Formats: sequence, C-alpha cells, structure tokens
Amino acid sequence: MSSVGKKGFFRYENFIVIVMFMAYGLIMMDRLTLAFLFPFLGPELHMDGKQFGLAMSVLGICWAVSSYVFGSISDFVGGKKWIFIISTFVFSLASVFTGMSHLFLFLLLTRAVMGIAEGPAIGLTQVFTAANSSNERRGLNMGIVQSASLLVGTSLAPMLVISVTMAYGWRSAFSFVAIPGIILALVCVKYLKEPVMTTKGHAGQTHQKITMADYAVVFKQRNTWVCLITVVGMMTWYLTSNMFFTSFFINVKHFSAGQVAILMGILGFASFLSQWSISAISDRFGRKPVMAISGFITVVAVFALLQISDFTVACVVGGLLYLGTGFPPLMMAIIPSESVPRPLIATAIGLIIMGGEVIGGVLVPTFAGIMADKFGLAAPVWISMSGAALVFVFSFALKESAPQKLEQMGLVNEFLEEAAPEAA
Repeated sequence: MSSVGKKGFFRYENFIVIVMFMAYGLIMMDRLTLAFLFPFLGPELHMDGKQFGLAMSVLGICWAVSSYVFGSISDFVGGKKWIFIISTFVFSLASVFTGMSHLFLFLLLTRAVMGIAEGPAIGLTQVFTAANSSNERRGLNMGIVQSASLLVGTSLAPMLVISVTMAYGWRSAFSFVAIPGIILALVCVKYLKEPVMTTKGHAGQTHQKITMADYAVVFKQRNTWVCLITVVGMMTWYLTSNMFFTSFFINVKHFSAGQVAILMGILGFASFLSQWSISAISDRFGRKPVMAISGFITVVAVFALLQISDFTVACVVGGLLYLGTGFPPLMMAIIPSESVPRPLIATAIGLIIMGGEVIGGVLVPTFAGIMADKFGLAAPVWISMSGAALVFVFSFALKESAPQKLEQMGLVNEFLEEAAPEAA
C-alpha cells in the first residue's frame, strides 16, 4: 500500500491513526456524557434510575444493531468514507439535541439516533485503520485507536463536561462535546480517502462487489465465533467492573470516595497504556498467546482486588496488573480484520460489536445488578472475573492471524496476502 510504504511521520498511515483515535474517543465521550451529567439533568427532567438505565440501554441496542447493519451495507455497496462522515455529523448533532431536551421521550429519541449513528462510526474507525496499516504496525495502530475510549472517553470526558456544566449548565455541555466531532467530520471531508477494500485481483479499485456466497465466509471462520464469545467475556469484565467497583471499594473495602477516585484513575490509566502496548506486542509474538496471557492476567487482577483490603497495596498491585489487561482491541478489531477477506472487514467487526453490546453490554450488567441485590456487592466482581476467565479459556481456540508470527512459523495469512495496493 503506497501510503503505508512512505517513510516519516507525515504519512497517511499516521494521519489515519490520529484521526481515528480522535473519532473513537469522541464517540465514547458523546455516548457517556449522559452518564456523567445525569446528576445534573435528571432532577430537571424528572428522570428516575429506571429511565436513566433505559436511555443508556436504548443507545446501546441501537449502537449494536447499526454497527452490524451499516458495516454490512458498506461492504456490499462501498462508500465507507461518506458513511463515516455522515455518521460523525449525525451523532454530534444528536448530542446538541440531547441538550435541548425538556421531555424524557425527546431525550430517548436523541439517544436512539446517537446509537444508530455511532454504531457504524465505531466499527469504521478500525476498518480505516486496518486498511491503511502495514502488517508490522497493524496491532499497534488499532490498539492506539481503541485506547482512546479510555483516555478520552472515560478519563478526560468527565472532567471536561462536568467543568462546562458547572460554568454554563448541562445543556451547554452537550453542545460542547459536539463541536470536536463536527470539526473532525469537516476535516475528513477534505482529507479522508475511501479505503481500499479489494483483493489483489481488483487492483486500482477501492470497492469490490461481493456476493452472498462471499458474505457467508465471515460466518465460516472459526475466529469470528471465538471473537464473538470472547467479546462477551470482555464486555462482562469491563462493564461490570466499571459499574460496581466504586460501590464495592467504598461499601465492602471501606475506602474513602477520594481513595476510590485515585484507585480508579490508576486502573484506567494502566488500561489505556495496556491497550496499545499489548496490541503492539501481539504484532511480534502473535495474537493467540498474547490474548491468552492478557486474559489470565486480568483474572488475576480482579481476584487480587477482591482480596486486597489495603488502599496502597490495591493501587500498586492493581496498577501493575492492569498493565496486562489490554486484550480488548485484539478480539474486537485486530483478529477479526485479519480473519476474513478484505472486503468483509466491516461486517466482521460489526457482527462482533453487536454480540458484545447485546449480551455483554445489556443482559450481563442487568444480571449482575440482580446478583448484587441478592448476594452483595462482591457478586458482580466475581461475575466480572468470570468474564475475563471466559476470554482466557476461549483464547486457546483462536487460529493465529498475526502476519509476523505466521511468517516465523513458515505460514501465510491468506486474507492479508489478498490485500490490494492502495489507490492513488
């Protein structure tokens, strides 16, 4: 691919990583702003906890379905650049309209529209990254892009939107988070190129017509189903721990609110570093062993936090162990993009996002809440650990897909070998 082959920092490959990192972070910021600002807007809109949960769930379900549907549409008809740009405009405007809400039903509608728009955008960030990455940097690049969810979406976002809310009100905060998305979309109109999603028999084209027989290949790949199972485990671990860790540490371990804020910050920053570093390590040593080891470290990390009652020890041990928890990009994007024909990457990633969102993102947290009410706050933490264990166990069923590792083994990834040169 010509752009990949160019040397120096100012090459298109690096431009894509930067732009898609920003897009991924903004998507997560827009999605989570409602959660960060619910204490401010809830009383004004007369929303209770059930309505808040419904608003978050509606967005999640719409996100899940649209990621798969529009991912498949983009594979069949092309136009990934414009699907991405339009989606970015729409979810940014949906944030503005959320800030205009005076009725719960209107807010619910804006969140549904946001979910529909963010679903294809989140998958396409990784499609653009995979299509424009060299084999040697695919894992690193895709890990960097997905790590934005932690740095921008869950670390910087709450500080920014709460600060704006305190100064100008919660309605202005929703408009504030929309501005970067609109600017990013305008940048992409001028500089983003349609990704080359063709096999070597279609050199010079950006889109290759696919048939239903081609489409069925996605569902025949072992890695598709293994990634679908492991992403459910990942969402179980990630969402359940994020939902219940604060309450668990305050009410069970008796840490102060300030201590918990510090601990969660340490875990979050370690996770951010881990997502791109683990992905980069997998470029050299293989996706399968690195994901298995990372899954095991995550099990140990959650178990350790269950047992530790000293704040300082929890920070040190938790922070160190969470440096090894960076497996999410592997099963959500990297392995799927290497396990199907190039023209079907968006479908594969969309399918896996849908499975993770519906099962791991909606059903499991609800079940964890029921278990917390019945057995106490330690129960969701055990459920979180079981999700990581699922990742560890099913990692052994993966078929290795990393090109460098396969080369060391004297093998070739047939799907990556099909990649066409980038169109000028």
